[in-house]
Amino acid sequence: MFDIKNEVCFRSFNISVKISATDICNDGMMIFIADADTYKIRIIDLQRSREIDSLVGHMAPVKCIKYDNGFLFSLSLDNELKRWNIFKPECISINLEKTGIYFVLRYNLIYILLMNEILIYNKDLEYTNSVLHKTQSDFLDVSYDGKLIFLGGETNKIYIFDCESVLLQTLKTSRNLKEKHKVLSILHSNNKDMVYILTTEGVFIHKFEVTKYLPISLDIETTTEAVKTYLKEKNYLNAIIAILKMRDINLFASFLKIVPEENIEALVRYIPENMSDILRLYLVNNMNEGYYVFKWMRYMILYHGKGQYDKNICLKNGEKSYQTTLENLYMLENLLDLE
Repeated sequence: MFDIKNEVCFRSFNISVKISATDICNDGMMIFIADADTYKIRIIDLQRSREIDSLVGHMAPVKCIKYDNGFLFSLSLDNELKRWNIFKPECISINLEKTGIYFVLRYNLIYILLMNEILIYNKDLEYTNSVLHKTQSDFLDVSYDGKLIFLGGETNKIYIFDCESVLLQTLKTSRNLKEKHKVLSILHSNNKDMVYILTTEGVFIHKFEVTKYLPISLDIETTTEAVKTYLKEKNYLNAIIAILKMRDINLFASFLKIVPEENIEALVRYIPENMSDILRLYLVNNMNEGYYVFKWMRYMILYHGKGQYDKNICLKNGEKSYQTTLENLYMLENLLDLE
């Protein structure tokens, strides 16, 4: 166990079992260790560095465990999800009937990653919702507002979905194309503006603003055929970015009639700021669509009304002008000294 701030190891102890999963309680007093051989979950008192109890009930190795306020949730290779009360001899369980890969706890909900699907349960193990995806992912995390889902795995990408199964954007985890990279873990930060990604290449931190995830969208094709493909796949964000890059107002008018109304807010929110002025102009030119366009404009004011892009440009130009002034002043002072 390490003190991250001081970069020192303050406690260590030997465990004579093969570990398949671990987690630590909220106050840092106990650690839970899944034994890959006996399928037990061992409870270790960190102050005394010894085992104080064990949870028995799984019939296969445990692949993932998470602790939350007195309850321990565990998922085994036979797709059984259990909720243990560590202070009482109580345990409830369900069988997913599908291969569970990983899960996280957020806002009293359990997000379980499956192949091409994410199941959402409450803490009583009752089904509430599901999100579809078409990615080869081994890990996921959910934003602290519960609106975004981050997926990653064998590929050199992080996929960002909303809770309506819409793929919003992708993040590349490495620019090194010579080696195959794998995402090992994902964590959304408490301050909501960063994602920590552990890969086979190292730890990376992606910082993003509310309105954009990629500074530039080089992976988006700007052809009419590509736009049709994006629309067919219901990838509306890539479609609108491609249309705005192409400056095709007729294609944009057709796009307005196709995109579902419930997707408007997400599209406006995550459109790159440097494209917001083009989007605003195209919306004004399509005001004859009535209420539908007004809904777009409403979210434009909400997410792009502060002129953040213009402010950043002015700040950058101002700093450059100030630096140039200092350089000119230095040269003038040297010329005066020579005279």
